[in-house]
Amino acid sequence: MTINDHLRAALEASEEGIVATDAEWRVLLWNKGAEHMFGWSAAEALGQPVAALHMRSVVPEQAERYRAELRAGRSIRMSGLRLRKDGSEVNVDSQITPMIDAAGNYIGALGTVRDVTSLIESERDLRLSEERFAKAFHTNPDCNLISRLGDGLIIEANEGFEKLMGFARGEVVGKRTAAELDMWANPGDRKTLVRRLLKEGSVRDVPAVFCTRQGEHRSVLISANLIDLDGEPHLLGTARDITELKRAETALQLSEEKFSKAFHSNPDFTMISRLRDGLIVEVNEGFEQLLGVKAAEAVGQMTVANLHMWADPVHRETLVRLLAEHGRVRDLPAVFLTRNGESRDVLITASTIDLAGEPHIIGTARDITELKRSQEALLHSEERFSKAFRYSPNYTTITELETGRFLAVNRAFEDQTGYKAEEVIGKTSVELGLWVDAERRRDMVARVQALGSVRGFPYLLRIKSGELRDCLLSAVGVEIGGVEGLIAMARDVTEQKRAEEAVRQLNESLEGRVRARTAELEEALKELNSFSYSVSHDLRAPLRGIAGYAKVLEEDYAGQLDAEGRRLLGRIAYNAIRMGELIDDMLDFSRIARTDLKRARVDMTALAREAFNDNSESGAGRRIDFRLAALPEALGDRGMLRQVWANLLGNAVKFTRGREPAVIEVGADIIEGEVRFQVRDNGAGFDMEYAGKLFHAFQRLHRDDHIEGTGVGLAIVARIVQRHGGRVWAEAEPDRGATFHFTLPLDDAPSPTD
Repeated sequence: MTINDHLRAALEASEEGIVATDAEWRVLLWNKGAEHMFGWSAAEALGQPVAALHMRSVVPEQAERYRAELRAGRSIRMSGLRLRKDGSEVNVDSQITPMIDAAGNYIGALGTVRDVTSLIESERDLRLSEERFAKAFHTNPDCNLISRLGDGLIIEANEGFEKLMGFARGEVVGKRTAAELDMWANPGDRKTLVRRLLKEGSVRDVPAVFCTRQGEHRSVLISANLIDLDGEPHLLGTARDITELKRAETALQLSEEKFSKAFHSNPDFTMISRLRDGLIVEVNEGFEQLLGVKAAEAVGQMTVANLHMWADPVHRETLVRLLAEHGRVRDLPAVFLTRNGESRDVLITASTIDLAGEPHIIGTARDITELKRSQEALLHSEERFSKAFRYSPNYTTITELETGRFLAVNRAFEDQTGYKAEEVIGKTSVELGLWVDAERRRDMVARVQALGSVRGFPYLLRIKSGELRDCLLSAVGVEIGGVEGLIAMARDVTEQKRAEEAVRQLNESLEGRVRARTAELEEALKELNSFSYSVSHDLRAPLRGIAGYAKVLEEDYAGQLDAEGRRLLGRIAYNAIRMGELIDDMLDFSRIARTDLKRARVDMTALAREAFNDNSESGAGRRIDFRLAALPEALGDRGMLRQVWANLLGNAVKFTRGREPAVIEVGADIIEGEVRFQVRDNGAGFDMEYAGKLFHAFQRLHRDDHIEGTGVGLAIVARIVQRHGGRVWAEAEPDRGATFHFTLPLDDAPSPTD
C-alpha cells in the first residue's frame, strides 16, 4: 500500500467530515465523517456536484465567489447552515484548500467540515445565561454589588444598591472603591468577609452594618461568592436590608403586645402551628378571611391535617422538609382549600421558631389566586393575539425595524404576496425585493422612529410573481426581545386606484361632453332668441297694416256694412291690438336673455311702491288696500327688478277685480341664506294642479277675455329672477287669493333696515 493509499484511508476514516472535489466541485472523496454529518453515503455522493448535496442551500452567486477564490489558489473558510439528506439543517465550519497540480493548474479542492451546532448552541445558551444573570442582577430588590477583591473597586451595582446606599450607579461603577464610599460601618467586617471567601468560596447571610451616603446605619445580611473576571478574583455579593426586620424583631422581643398587633394586623394569612403534630397555636384575621374558619374554632382545637386546608398534602410535607433543611422558606407555591371547598393559590413564606422548647412553624400565605387568573388571562390573551395575527384578513407582518428582517407573517401575507412563511422568515423585505423603492422603506422607518407609528403610508409592493401592487401601510414600532421591531399591516388598494382612475377619466370625458353640450345649447338658445326677436320685429309691419286698414274701413265704410260686418271688423281690430301686445311681450322676453345685467344696489321698497303706482291706473275707481312692508335692499339690475314688481303687482291688481276692498300685501323674510320676497292678494286665485304651467310663456290659467294679458308676464318674472340666481313659485286656492314668491341670494341682499 502506497503513502497515498494510507493517506486516503486515513481521510476516509476521519471523524471530521472530509470532502474532495474536482475543478467543477463534483465529489471525489466523501468520508465516513461526511456520511455521518450529512446523511448521504459515499456511494450516493461520489460524482455528484456539492450544489445537489449539502451545499444546495448556498445561493449560486455566493458559491461562484467561493470557487473563484479557490481557482485563484486561495484557501477559503465557510460557516453557516447546510442541509442534510433528510432536509434538516446543521451548523458547520469548513476549511477548504485548493488542489494545484505540478503545472500550477487548479484541479479541485479538499475541505474539512466540522459540525459546530453544539458550539453555537452553547454560545447562544451562554448569551441567554448572561442576559438572565443581568436581568436577575438588576431587578433584584436587594443590594447587588460586584467589586474587585484586591482593592474593592466597584465593577457593577444595581438599583437596590442605589436605593440602599444613596449613591447613583454612575457615580461609583469603575470609579470608587468600597473603602472610599465608607460603606462599611466597621471596615474589619469586610476583611473578615474576604478571608472567609478565600477559604470557603462563598458565604451566606453574614450580618454586617452599612453606612449610607446620609450617614444612616443599615443592618444587612450578606451572601457572597468569589467569581473570576478577566483572570482576577472578584466579589459578587447581595446585601439584604434587614434593618426594619431587626427593629421588628427587637420590638417583638420587647413587647408581646406589639407582636400580637403585627401578627393580627397582617392582611395576609398568618398561622403558628406545632411542627410535631400540626396543632394550630395562633391565627390572624387573614386566616379567617382566606379559609372561612373562625380563630376560636381552630386555635388549640384543630390540627393542620383535620383542618383539610392543603389541597395536596404533599405541599405541607415539602414545606416541613425545606424548613428542616434551611430553617425558612420563602414564596413556596401551594393550594389551600377553604371551608366551602374553593381552591385558592397561595405563596407561603415560613420559618421555624422555638416556643416553650418545642419547634413550631410560623407562616404567612399570600393569596395570589386573582394574580394567577390575571396571568392566565394574559396567556389566553397572547394566544388570542397569536390567532388573530395568524388569521387576520389583513396582510400583517412583524419585522426588525432597521433591517426589515421578517420575524413573523400571517396567512393574508402569504395569500397576497405568494410567498410562504418559511420562504421569508429570517430574510429582509429588501432581500426579497418586496419594496420596489427601498428609499420609501427608509422614509417609513424614519417616520416610525420619530412619531412611533405611521398610518396610510403609500408604497409599491412587488409580489412573488413580479406583479406590482399599490398598498397603504399602517405600522407601529414595538420592542421585541430588546430590539426595535415593527408590527405592520398593509392594504392592497390597486383595484381601488384603478377604479378611481377610471372614474377620473370618465369624469373628464363627461365634463368634456357636458361642456360641448352646454356650448351647443347656448348657441341654440342664442339662435332661438335671435329668431324670436326677428320674427316678432318682422310681424309688426304687416300687423300695423291690418290695424290701419281696419281703421279705414271703420271710418269710411262703416255705413256700407251690416251689423255682422261691423262686429267682424271690431274683432279684427281687437285681435290686431292683442297681437301687438303679444309681440311686445315676446320682444321683452327675448330681450331679457340678451341684455347684460347691470348690477347696483336697489331700494326694493321704493321700487315696489313705484311699480304699484304705475299700475294704479288699471285700478282706477276701485278701493285697493296696498300694504307694503320695509323690504331689504337688493344687488341687481334695477330695470329688470322693476319689471318683476310691475308684472307681479299688475297681476294682483287684475285678479282682485270684484273684491271690495282688494287687498295686496308685499313683504320679505330672510330664510336659510336667502331673502324671500312675496306678493299676496285676495283675488281669484287658481287651482294648484296647474301651478306648473304658471311660469311658462303663453300659459294662462284664466280664459276670461275681460282680463287682459298675453301669458308672458310670469315667464318674464321667472327668467329675470333666475338670472339673478333666485327662485320663483306660487301658492293659491281658487277664489281665495294667491301668493307669489321670489328669492335673491343673501349675499346680494343685506338684512332689512328700519
